[in-house]
Amino acid sequence: MRSFSTVFTALLLVGALAPGAHGTTRVAPAIGVFLDFEAQPSPQTVKAMEAEVASIMAPSGLIFSWQKLNGDQQEATFADLVIIHFKGSCNAGFAPLSELGPWTENGTALASTQVSNGQVLHFTDVNCNEVVHYLAAEAAHVKQAKRDELYGRALGRIVSHEMYHIFAGTEKHASDGVARAYFSRQQLIQPVFAFEPKESEALRDFRIRAFMATEADPEP
Repeated sequence: MRSFSTVFTALLLVGALAPGAHGTTRVAPAIGVFLDFEAQPSPQTVKAMEAEVASIMAPSGLIFSWQKLNGDQQEATFADLVIIHFKGSCNAGFAPLSELGPWTENGTALASTQVSNGQVLHFTDVNCNEVVHYLAAEAAHVKQAKRDELYGRALGRIVSHEMYHIFAGTEKHASDGVARAYFSRQQLIQPVFAFEPKESEALRDFRIRAFMATEADPEP
């Protein structure tokens, strides 16, 4: 742990519909989510991850614009930015244990987000090798296409957890749901996993603040 920061578990993104002039409805800019993979996972895994984040964040009204870090970027306006580094390989394989989290039941860290001087930063690391290692027993008996989907679902829940800390601006965890401190294998891959109402409300508050900020500083 560096002296100028702490590392902890956290979460992801925003956008909203709001009334405009003369009763029209305009869409607030999405948050730009910039992805950086050390080893590119399958397209099916990435698609499943993005879909899971969208599903988890839907009750809060959050929307996203998925981008590749250091890729060819078109000019765009975002309500906010998040950078996510995926360390190791998010494909099948095994890896030694790591030191940072959200944590598994056995104390293995799956991702981390930095805090500096009490402020939650918008930079997250996901430890892909740890995710693959943790889910290996659950995924070993399923076909490759389903395995890619399961890993993507798990990554989406981990990313969503990290984004909660970022946008709620808190290091605290919930007692249950996606913002809890520990994830079991089943919680990573079961059909439905969501935030508790209190955490969803915190994300809705962030969405409103982000929209108001874009209204106060409109695109030229």
